[in-house]
Amino acid sequence: ALDGYQSRDPKRVLRIAEAIHRAIAAEGITYANPPASFESAGQRVRFPSRILGTRLATCLDLALLECACLEQAGLHPIVVVTEGHAMAAAWLVERNFNTPVVDEFARFGKRVELTEIVVMDSVTVTAEPSPGFDGARAQAGARLEDPAEFLCAVDVARARLGGVRPIW
Repeated sequence: ALDGYQSRDPKRVLRIAEAIHRAIAAEGITYANPPASFESAGQRVRFPSRILGTRLATCLDLALLECACLEQAGLHPIVVVTEGHAMAAAWLVERNFNTPVVDEFARFGKRVELTEIVVMDSVTVTAEPSPGFDGARAQAGARLEDPAEFLCAVDVARARLGGVRPIW
């Protein structure tokens, strides 16, 4: 069951996040490099239907897809942006930051350290063989080892509370 935080059990929430990650990995998506100028000109993202139709996605596409699935399961997703990369995360407890965007690594990292947030490198779903959910978590942890690489974390639930609506 995708019952969000109803169980009030972080381990149950972690299992939901793992099930979502595994379901995306089962789709056979291939990694696509972003356009050469994405860092200066921005990057268009693919909608989930396009990702599943073409089986192609960038790291940002995959992070947003995973976050969309987490949100639909009743969880509070977070889009984590590091230098040249994006990942998905979720609160393991029913909580959120007090602002939609957190750009201080210490604020974000402390919640990860306290096991209140789980971070997954969504790109691992494109690997053959897939390193699984534990591998996605380990890869995300490695990417977060250097706080200077951290750019921001976007707390989707907090953004929704502020009036940001999904794109349909």
